[in-house]
Amino acid sequence: MASKGTCRCEPGRAGAARRAGRWRSASHWTAHFASLLAIATSCVVSDPPEYSNPAATPPLLVLLEAFPSVGKVQIVNTGDLMLMAVPVRAEDQPGDELIARLYLDFRLDTEAVQAPLAILPVGSYDDERSIDMSWVVPQLDPGCRQLMLVVTHRSNLDSAGRPLQNRDTAVAVWWLNVNDASSDNPMSACPKETIAP
Repeated sequence: MASKGTCRCEPGRAGAARRAGRWRSASHWTAHFASLLAIATSCVVSDPPEYSNPAATPPLLVLLEAFPSVGKVQIVNTGDLMLMAVPVRAEDQPGDELIARLYLDFRLDTEAVQAPLAILPVGSYDDERSIDMSWVVPQLDPGCRQLMLVVTHRSNLDSAGRPLQNRDTAVAVWWLNVNDASSDNPMSACPKETIAP
Protein backbone atom coordinates (compact mmCIF):
# COMPACT_ATOMS: atom_id res chain seq x y z
CA MET A 1 0.00 0.00 0.00
CA ALA A 2 1.34 3.37 -0.91
CA SER A 3 2.07 5.76 1.94
CA LYS A 4 0.01 8.93 2.44
CA GLY A 5 1.09 11.62 0.10
CA THR A 6 2.63 9.24 -2.33
CA CYS A 7 1.21 9.14 -5.89
CA ARG A 8 1.14 5.85 -7.62
CA CYS A 9 1.52 6.73 -11.32
CA GLU A 10 1.46 4.44 -14.30
CA PRO A 11 2.43 6.72 -17.20
CA GLY A 12 2.55 3.93 -19.68
CA ARG A 13 -1.10 2.94 -19.18
CA ALA A 14 -2.37 6.52 -19.01
CA GLY A 15 -0.69 7.43 -22.27
CA ALA A 16 -2.09 4.36 -23.98
CA ALA A 17 -5.59 5.24 -22.78
CA ARG A 18 -5.29 8.77 -24.10
CA ARG A 19 -4.02 7.49 -27.43
CA ALA A 20 -6.88 4.94 -27.63
CA GLY A 21 -9.42 7.68 -26.94
CA ARG A 22 -8.01 9.81 -29.71
CA TRP A 23 -8.03 6.81 -32.04
CA ARG A 24 -11.66 5.99 -31.23
CA SER A 25 -12.62 9.63 -31.80
CA ALA A 26 -10.82 9.76 -35.11
CA SER A 27 -12.35 6.44 -36.19
CA HIS A 28 -15.81 7.71 -35.31
CA TRP A 29 -15.49 10.85 -37.43
CA THR A 30 -13.90 8.90 -40.29
CA ALA A 31 -16.88 6.49 -40.39
CA HIS A 32 -19.33 9.39 -40.12
CA PHE A 33 -17.66 11.25 -42.99
CA ALA A 34 -17.62 8.10 -45.12
CA SER A 35 -21.36 7.61 -44.60
CA LEU A 36 -22.07 11.22 -45.55
CA LEU A 37 -19.91 10.87 -48.64
CA ALA A 38 -21.78 7.73 -49.65
CA ILE A 39 -25.13 9.53 -49.32
CA ALA A 40 -23.91 12.57 -51.25
CA THR A 41 -22.52 10.54 -54.14
CA SER A 42 -25.32 7.98 -54.38
CA CYS A 43 -27.82 8.27 -57.28
CA VAL A 44 -31.48 8.34 -56.30
CA VAL A 45 -33.69 7.22 -59.20
CA SER A 46 -37.39 7.97 -58.86
CA ASP A 47 -40.17 6.61 -61.01
CA PRO A 48 -40.90 8.74 -64.08
CA PRO A 49 -44.06 10.89 -63.81
CA GLU A 50 -47.19 9.52 -65.39
CA TYR A 51 -48.77 11.74 -68.04
CA SER A 52 -52.37 11.41 -69.17
CA ASN A 53 -53.87 12.65 -72.42
CA PRO A 54 -55.29 16.19 -72.20
CA ALA A 55 -59.07 16.36 -72.10
CA ALA A 56 -60.75 16.70 -75.48
CA THR A 57 -62.18 20.09 -76.42
CA PRO A 58 -64.91 21.00 -78.90
CA PRO A 59 -63.69 22.39 -82.22
CA LEU A 60 -63.24 26.14 -82.34
CA LEU A 61 -63.49 27.79 -85.77
CA VAL A 62 -61.58 31.05 -86.22
CA LEU A 63 -64.32 32.73 -88.25
CA LEU A 64 -62.60 36.12 -88.52
CA GLU A 65 -59.97 34.40 -90.64
CA ALA A 66 -62.37 32.33 -92.72
CA PHE A 67 -62.24 32.49 -96.51
CA PRO A 68 -64.44 33.63 -98.08
CA SER A 69 -65.70 36.03 -95.42
CA VAL A 70 -68.72 34.86 -93.45
CA GLY A 71 -69.69 38.52 -93.01
CA LYS A 72 -70.62 39.10 -96.66
CA VAL A 73 -73.20 37.60 -99.00
CA GLN A 74 -71.48 35.48 -101.65
CA ILE A 75 -72.79 35.91 -105.19
CA VAL A 76 -72.56 32.61 -107.05
CA ASN A 77 -73.96 30.90 -110.13
CA THR A 78 -74.51 27.29 -111.11
CA GLY A 79 -71.17 25.69 -112.03
CA ASP A 80 -69.01 28.15 -110.05
CA LEU A 81 -66.18 26.70 -107.98
CA MET A 82 -66.22 28.02 -104.42
CA LEU A 83 -63.03 27.55 -102.40
CA MET A 84 -63.20 27.65 -98.60
CA ALA A 85 -60.57 27.73 -95.86
CA VAL A 86 -61.42 27.95 -92.16
CA PRO A 87 -58.84 27.74 -89.34
CA VAL A 88 -59.76 25.39 -86.50
CA ARG A 89 -58.41 24.49 -83.06
CA ALA A 90 -59.31 21.43 -81.00
CA GLU A 91 -57.78 19.01 -78.52
CA ASP A 92 -58.44 15.58 -80.01
CA GLN A 93 -58.23 12.16 -78.40
CA PRO A 94 -56.21 9.40 -80.12
CA GLY A 95 -58.16 7.99 -83.05
CA ASP A 96 -60.87 10.68 -82.88
CA GLU A 97 -60.35 12.89 -85.91
CA LEU A 98 -62.22 16.05 -86.81
CA ILE A 99 -64.79 15.59 -89.55
CA ALA A 100 -65.94 18.58 -91.61
CA ARG A 101 -68.96 18.40 -93.92
CA LEU A 102 -70.84 20.91 -96.06
CA TYR A 103 -74.62 21.21 -96.03
CA LEU A 104 -76.91 23.28 -98.17
CA ASP A 105 -79.78 24.63 -96.04
CA PHE A 106 -78.72 22.69 -92.93
CA ARG A 107 -81.68 21.63 -90.74
CA LEU A 108 -84.17 23.12 -93.16
CA ASP A 109 -86.73 21.38 -95.34
CA THR A 110 -84.43 21.72 -98.35
CA GLU A 111 -81.31 20.33 -96.56
CA ALA A 112 -78.85 18.54 -98.82
CA VAL A 113 -75.43 17.10 -97.94
CA GLN A 114 -72.70 18.36 -100.24
CA ALA A 115 -69.62 16.37 -101.21
CA PRO A 116 -66.84 15.97 -100.36
CA LEU A 117 -66.14 15.88 -96.64
CA ALA A 118 -62.82 16.68 -94.99
CA ILE A 119 -61.03 14.55 -92.38
CA LEU A 120 -58.40 16.28 -90.28
CA PRO A 121 -55.73 14.18 -88.54
CA VAL A 122 -55.70 14.13 -84.75
CA GLY A 123 -54.04 17.23 -83.30
CA SER A 124 -53.78 19.42 -80.23
CA TYR A 125 -55.43 22.72 -79.37
CA ASP A 126 -52.08 24.50 -79.65
CA ASP A 127 -51.81 23.56 -83.33
CA GLU A 128 -54.03 25.66 -85.57
CA ARG A 129 -55.17 23.61 -88.56
CA SER A 130 -57.03 24.61 -91.68
CA ILE A 131 -60.17 23.06 -93.13
CA ASP A 132 -59.74 23.45 -96.89
CA MET A 133 -62.67 22.51 -99.10
CA SER A 134 -64.00 23.21 -102.57
CA TRP A 135 -67.61 23.17 -103.71
CA VAL A 136 -69.15 23.35 -107.15
CA VAL A 137 -72.47 25.22 -107.11
CA PRO A 138 -75.16 22.78 -108.27
CA GLN A 139 -78.22 23.61 -110.35
CA LEU A 140 -80.35 25.74 -108.04
CA ASP A 141 -83.30 28.04 -108.46
CA PRO A 142 -82.48 31.74 -108.16
CA GLY A 143 -82.65 32.90 -104.56
CA CYS A 144 -80.94 33.14 -101.21
CA ARG A 145 -79.45 29.92 -99.84
CA GLN A 146 -77.51 28.89 -96.75
CA LEU A 147 -74.23 26.95 -97.03
CA MET A 148 -73.01 25.58 -93.70
CA LEU A 149 -69.73 23.94 -92.74
CA VAL A 150 -70.33 21.55 -89.82
CA VAL A 151 -67.31 20.34 -87.85
CA THR A 152 -67.25 17.74 -85.08
CA HIS A 153 -65.27 14.75 -83.82
CA ARG A 154 -65.80 11.37 -85.41
CA SER A 155 -67.06 9.97 -82.09
CA ASN A 156 -69.89 12.53 -82.17
CA LEU A 157 -71.42 11.36 -85.46
CA ASP A 158 -74.54 9.26 -85.76
CA SER A 159 -75.00 6.51 -88.35
CA ALA A 160 -76.08 9.12 -90.91
CA GLY A 161 -72.98 11.25 -90.33
CA ARG A 162 -74.79 14.01 -88.45
CA PRO A 163 -73.63 15.45 -85.11
CA LEU A 164 -75.11 13.83 -82.02
CA GLN A 165 -74.33 16.61 -79.55
CA ASN A 166 -74.18 20.33 -80.26
CA ARG A 167 -71.55 20.93 -77.56
CA ASP A 168 -68.95 19.10 -79.67
CA THR A 169 -69.93 20.85 -82.89
CA ALA A 170 -68.86 24.09 -84.57
CA VAL A 171 -70.34 25.71 -87.67
CA ALA A 172 -69.50 28.35 -90.24
CA VAL A 173 -72.30 29.79 -92.38
CA TRP A 174 -72.12 31.50 -95.77
CA TRP A 175 -75.19 33.17 -97.24
CA LEU A 176 -75.38 32.73 -100.98
CA ASN A 177 -77.15 34.82 -103.59
CA VAL A 178 -77.62 32.14 -106.25
CA ASN A 179 -78.20 32.71 -109.98
CA ASP A 180 -79.35 36.27 -109.42
CA ALA A 181 -78.81 37.69 -112.90
CA SER A 182 -80.92 40.76 -112.19
CA SER A 183 -79.47 41.31 -108.67
CA ASP A 184 -82.93 41.69 -107.21
CA ASN A 185 -83.07 38.77 -104.78
CA PRO A 186 -84.32 40.28 -101.47
CA MET A 187 -83.03 39.13 -98.09
CA SER A 188 -86.59 38.16 -97.31
CA ALA A 189 -86.04 35.22 -99.66
CA CYS A 190 -83.38 33.72 -97.33
CA PRO A 191 -84.29 30.76 -95.13
CA LYS A 192 -85.62 32.05 -91.83
CA GLU A 193 -87.56 31.34 -88.70
CA THR A 194 -89.62 33.63 -86.56
CA ILE A 195 -88.25 34.39 -83.11
CA ALA A 196 -91.05 34.98 -80.64
CA PRO A 197 -90.78 38.27 -78.69
